[in-house]
Order: sequence, then structure tokens, then C-alpha cells
Amino acid sequence: MNDEGLTAHERSRMRDLVTTGTKRMRVTRARRMQFGAGAAAVALVAVVVAGVVLGTTRGSDQIATPVETSTVTPSPSPTPPSTPSPTLAPIAEPADAVLPFGGSCANMLSLEQASGWLGADVRPVAAPWISPEVEMAGGMTCTWAVPDAYMWGYVEVTAYPASLFDALGGAPVDPGQCADARCRAAAVDDEMWLAVTWVGDADDFSGLSLREIRPAELDALFRLLSDQAVAFAPPRPAERAAGWWPAAGCDVLQGATEEAVESGSATASDYLVNPGRAYELAGLGDESCVATDDSGATVWVGIAPGGGPFFDSIATAAMVERVEVPGSDGAVIVPDNYLWEASGMVLVVRSGDNLVTLAYSHGEMRDGAPQRYATDALTALNATLG
Repeated sequence: MNDEGLTAHERSRMRDLVTTGTKRMRVTRARRMQFGAGAAAVALVAVVVAGVVLGTTRGSDQIATPVETSTVTPSPSPTPPSTPSPTLAPIAEPADAVLPFGGSCANMLSLEQASGWLGADVRPVAAPWISPEVEMAGGMTCTWAVPDAYMWGYVEVTAYPASLFDALGGAPVDPGQCADARCRAAAVDDEMWLAVTWVGDADDFSGLSLREIRPAELDALFRLLSDQAVAFAPPRPAERAAGWWPAAGCDVLQGATEEAVESGSATASDYLVNPGRAYELAGLGDESCVATDDSGATVWVGIAPGGGPFFDSIATAAMVERVEVPGSDGAVIVPDNYLWEASGMVLVVRSGDNLVTLAYSHGEMRDGAPQRYATDALTALNATLG
């Protein structure tokens, strides 16, 4: 594939880590949308695993919680109760997180609305599995593409609680910039931050009468999204709960193994270009780390405190292989969460209420090295729980 002209966002996407209610919108455009001067962003450099990705309709993320049941057969004499099968300790659901648009891309934009804005029929494009840290931060990303599109000819909308950016002094906003067949814009709509990216050129798709996308079209899309959001509660992140690993997980891993560990945290300027990293601002302790050993092998680690309830959903993704990781409550190897195609494998490991993901640069995921590192990581992180 010719990747000439692709941004670092597209090239590094696969590496980037690991309700009810009605809100009332402000009536006028000046009060409803807050725009400001945009800032150019520095592209992220290689941090992996949990992926940016994508808020689709949430049918696949309803995690079933094990429930013990027993059946009693009427009998003239008492029947000894059967011994229940061993079950894992209850996992704390991050139920207080509220997703934008009710957690559904269809609520964000219908196919008719997305097609009407672009001027051609579109299809939804969904990531292979859910990114726990994104949802727990109250975020989602939805993508619509023209037929047969591959990394080109698509619009991407990301939404997060605006409160995530309070520590930065405000969410990054931009009325719209277009260059090299790419347009980006960001806005704050009441309590929600929205970022829109269009990648494509109207002349590149034979037989399609695509609209020429410019800042004016992005402004119209923000108006449409704002109108759609009225029916849904404003998003909010989950709150930390007992049993979650603490923040600064990368520091905990430092010295826990022979590998050197460095945090891959993003900077404030990254969020407009790569909004998938906004979850790190949620204060839930989500981190991405890079570990390198003496041989040059690299392990990318995504730490998701409270992400344990999402394990069962990830374990139902396509091409999943269950593996044994000592000290874990479950582990699978699954294709990575890159939107357009799987380009590597990820080890996803649950420990109680928490989740860790690992990708490995050398050899097969099944050769034992990632599993050994995962066990060391779990030992170090669980030791912080007392």
C-alpha cells in the first residue's frame, strides 16, 4: 500500500494505546459552540496497544456478570444443596461512565445524515473490539467511509467530556483547517468536546459526486452533531473504585522486570490531531508504557485500571486464541484494534477489576516472552493493592 501523504495519526493508529437524561442546548450558535484559534499538533510517536478507537453501537460491550443460580426439585425429603462451581470474584462495573450520544454511532449520525453531509452513500467502519480506557473516560469515536474506502475517503468524529481538558485550561478548539485533502476541526458543545477529521478528495472517487469539504462544511457538521446531542445526557468519565490499580502504573513497572520502562504519555498539543489519547486526561490511571530489553526487543504495555469488565467482550472478537498467563484471571491473543486492518497481535490479560494489554516486537506472541512479562507486570501492579 502506498502510504504517501498519510499523517502520523493514520500511520501510528494501530500503535496508539493501550443514562438517561436530556441536556438542554444553548439556543444560539454563538452560545452553543465555542471555537478558538487552532494549534498545530505534534504527531504521536509509537505507543501501542489499546488503540484509538471507536465508539460503535454498543451491542457487543454488554458484559455479562456471572450469576449463581440453583434449581430445587420438589422432594418429600430435603435435598442437599449442590456445590456451586468456582467463580471469579465480582468485578466492579464502571457503570457511572456516560458515553456521548448514548454510546451509539447511529445516534451520533444516521447513515442518511452522514451520506447527506458528504454527498455520497457511506458505510460505518468499526474497530474489531472495544477500547476500555476510552469508554471509561466517557469517550467514543465513530467513522463513516465511502464504499471500498481504505484509509481514505472517510469522516471520523470523536467525542469526549469537555471536563477531561480542564487540567489543560480548556479543550483544544479549531474552526477548521484543510490541507493536502485533509480537514480537521474541534469544538466544545456545552459539556462535550467534538473533533472531526475528513480524509479524502472529491476527485479521487470515480462515479461519486462527493461534496468538496472545507471549513464551512465542517461547521455545518458540528451544527448537525449538536442538534443530535440534545436528546442524550452529557458524557462523563467513570470514577475510580476500590480494587483498581493506582495511577502511575508505568512507574510501578519500572524495576519490576529486567526491561527498562518509559511512559508514553501524550502532551496537550497531541489531542487535536490524535484525540484518541484524551482518555489519559480522565484521571483513571490509564497509561501506555514502552519496555525495552538488552536484545532490543520492545514490549508495548497498555494499563487500564477498572478495565476488567471489558475482557469478556474482547474475548469474543474474531480470531481470538485463549492462552495461559500465570497470575491472571484470563488471557487472550487477539488481532490489534487498528481500524482498517489487523497488522499485529495483542495479548489482553485480566486481573480482577483491571486489564493490561501487551504487544511484542520480536517473535511470536505465543513464544512465552509476552506472557512472562505480563505475569511480572501483574505481580508488580497487584502488589500496590495491598
